[in-house]
Amino acid sequence: MNEFFQTSIFSIIIYTFRYPTSNGIIHMKIFLFHIFLLLFCSQLAAQKYKIPDLQKIPHQDSVICMQYESNQINLYLLTPVAKELQKKYPESYSIVRCNRRLAQMRIDLSGFNDKKVDTLQFKTDSTISIFHLYQYHDTGDTSRYLYYMSISKKTDTVMSFCLKTNDHTWIYSTYLNGNMRLISSDSLINMKLINIKPQHRDFKTDRGKRLYINLGTTSAKNKFLVKFSNLLKPKDPDLEE
Repeated sequence: MNEFFQTSIFSIIIYTFRYPTSNGIIHMKIFLFHIFLLLFCSQLAAQKYKIPDLQKIPHQDSVICMQYESNQINLYLLTPVAKELQKKYPESYSIVRCNRRLAQMRIDLSGFNDKKVDTLQFKTDSTISIFHLYQYHDTGDTSRYLYYMSISKKTDTVMSFCLKTNDHTWIYSTYLNGNMRLISSDSLINMKLINIKPQHRDFKTDRGKRLYINLGTTSAKNKFLVKFSNLLKPKDPDLEE
């Protein structure tokens, strides 16, 4: 309840008791009608700033989605985590729509002035793996970068990214087979995720698929960066997970 609402309620109470009606029932009805009007008006005002509702769970291939032409990443996160990211880093993170549990976020990459995409293909006896590697850099600040990797195979697709905005601030996330993991250099972001009960981090879709969001690890982030670097080298990369 905001300060304006509290002040208005107090004013109504003072007014009705200072100028009481002869009928107690009428007196109470007038008071309740004032409360109803105030609540109704406050709801109308709030609609202007309300974030659109998230109606459905995303498809499997859109949980972490690179949108290269528009310089952004579309990402689905737990709502408390998404709100904390938007609050602390509004220049990079914004909520597109959300409900009580799940939020669709947009990561803005327009602050980087150099970008590149590479596509690699590797064949084995049983499968073909296609790697899409996206890089964003700031030529004036080498501590800032975005690495995004999508690995498409016959059976599944892996999507991962690491965004580093300065020497001390980064976020890493990866998705595979309904399981999404996220970890940040910001301990408060990590605690927001950990403090959400496991059953509230599990989402089911109409098609029987699931999305489960859990805390990632720093070691997984480091392995991702090493693998990304190795894939860009001229020699044959190490494709082991």
